[in-house]
Amino acid sequence: MKNGIQCVNQSIEKYALLIICILFISLTLLKIFLSLNFYAPFIHMDEIYYDSLANNLIEGKLYAKFGGSYSPGYPIFLSLAYAISNDKEVIYHIMLAISAIVTTSIIFPTYFLLKKYCNLIISIIGSLAVTTLPLLNYNSFTIMTEVLFIPLFLFSIWFILKSYETNDKKWELLASLSVVYLYITRSNGISMLIAFILTFFYYLLSNKKYDSVTNLLKKKWFLIGTFTLFLISWVFFSMYVTDINNLWGEREEQLASWTYGSSYNVFTIFWQAVNGLSTINGLLRIIGCLIYLINYLFLSSYFLLFVAIFFLLMLFIHDKKIINNNASVLIFYLFTTILFLILTTLVFTFISGETLLGRYVEPVIPPIIILSIISIYKIDWKILSVKYVNLFILLFILIILIVLFILMYNSTIILGFLSFVNNPSLYAYTSFYDPFFGINYGQALNMPTWNIPSAALIIVFFLLLLMLIYLSISDKRYICVLLLVIIIFSYFFSLNIYYNELFQSKYESYHENAIYNFIKNNTNSNTLLILDNNEFNNNFYLYNYWNMGDSSLQDIKNNTLVKSQNKKIYLLSNKTLEYDIVACDDYMKLYMI
Repeated sequence: MKNGIQCVNQSIEKYALLIICILFISLTLLKIFLSLNFYAPFIHMDEIYYDSLANNLIEGKLYAKFGGSYSPGYPIFLSLAYAISNDKEVIYHIMLAISAIVTTSIIFPTYFLLKKYCNLIISIIGSLAVTTLPLLNYNSFTIMTEVLFIPLFLFSIWFILKSYETNDKKWELLASLSVVYLYITRSNGISMLIAFILTFFYYLLSNKKYDSVTNLLKKKWFLIGTFTLFLISWVFFSMYVTDINNLWGEREEQLASWTYGSSYNVFTIFWQAVNGLSTINGLLRIIGCLIYLINYLFLSSYFLLFVAIFFLLMLFIHDKKIINNNASVLIFYLFTTILFLILTTLVFTFISGETLLGRYVEPVIPPIIILSIISIYKIDWKILSVKYVNLFILLFILIILIVLFILMYNSTIILGFLSFVNNPSLYAYTSFYDPFFGINYGQALNMPTWNIPSAALIIVFFLLLLMLIYLSISDKRYICVLLLVIIIFSYFFSLNIYYNELFQSKYESYHENAIYNFIKNNTNSNTLLILDNNEFNNNFYLYNYWNMGDSSLQDIKNNTLVKSQNKKIYLLSNKTLEYDIVACDDYMKLYMI
């Protein structure tokens, strides 16, 4: 029997990376196959901007044809689709194939990080558990920047760890480039920039007793030098080199929207948040948003966030070493990023008027789960006193009760459940609820009507996680069982998300809609599609996805239009106007001018 187990272990050790590659290819192909059911961008209006930006990048332009400034990090990859085909449907499916490849690539940094601290079996199963998280499956069928941002963040963590461990210039180059590219991909990548700089100072302070600051700086000059070079290059390029003349405004007006490499005016947003916090109501609102985000992180990480926090507390208060010193840089970078990502999310939430923007903090969920798996593998109840074991169980149960209370009685969280666009990981938990949960919401009592079997099921799920986490710390063989349970529930949740994505994509309506078909078949480089600015919504922009000509966004008042010479002009509006209608549906009318 022992020989058989040893044989299996040796085979796994020999073919571990091959297994990871097979899992990567299999999951990617599965996602590509499932993506064939989608016909065009359907969830975010931003998807239309990123598609247009990818198209314009082929011509050397760093802006969408609708105007405005959007982060080009991921559209650079998507532009490959426009280099391959001219058919919009084919282009979209190529983009979804790229999304499938990019989201599934997270399996590699996950495996390498886990392999460093855990055995190979746990590393492989843990990699699969992270790769199949609902948030990654949700993003696989979109062309949003989160597709690249989440895996790239995990790659940056791996590169940073290797760069500080080895002082190898190739790892330092990859670390600095990946962190700066996070900022190019999304503006909230500024959290990673700040965390990267603070991590460097932490490295200096934590090692100065072993070496002089001068020598430490000499060791890391290439890391900081390339980071500074990449960041300054992007800031200079985005502010002064990029031609942002477009249909929305003059160059000077558009340049103002790019501040220090961000597509947002970061200073304006910051001061708006500061002014908002100067009031009691503003402060209370921010505190409420913070509670919602923490609740979101607990649920999205299957409560493994608690394990990571508990593990860190043990590092500080226990006299025995649980993890080696090299990992402290990694942990510092991760939790500093979490802190600043939460802060930036709170600011954006406050400014946008939203109550919950969970997808903004989702990039930290995979590394939280990885750190938690490592923690469970490293923590041993035998080296901890009984009071810490009891404290762990009591606090875990308390957190479960608090989360359950919030889920049952907080109207903001309930509405967050139904906000599929902004909170996909939270929406996944609607799998436990009555399908008509939103309809049954008791407005008079301002309380949800809970479906008792669903409530019991979600409580059982939480307690099952607690039991498996406790057993896994006591007996490491249970870690695989815990991870398999997470994979099963991720699959269960992802099915719910996928079917909702199919519903929202309205696949059949694309083929039957007269406006979509007319725009697809009758627009080209000699046409101009004018969009009524008063109809600013997702569906309105989806019409324009099929437009192969120019676009213009205008306020339609008293039939006054800014027309283009030598162009056949179409106007999309819900107003009744004097022009000839060439196509219409239940929402809009398409006029020929």
